Amino acid sequence: MPLPTHLDVQMVKIEEGLCEGRVLYHAHVAKTPEEAAALQKHHESRNALRAQRRQQQVRAGAVEHTFP
Repeated sequence: MPLPTHLDVQMVKIEEGLCEGRVLYHAHVAKTPEEAAALQKHHESRNALRAQRRQQQVRAGAVEHTFP
């Protein structure tokens, strides 16, 4: 059986960051501007909560290094 000479590759999803950021493009999902704004607000509040928890851990001495 002969091997194919080329692959048909399509971009499906683009994320900001590595498996943690917001979705910049998705081939199968279309969002309204209102939905996109709500998701942006959710991501911002989640990241703020993570930063707050990280600061608490650093102050408590549970974490030695801080990573971005």
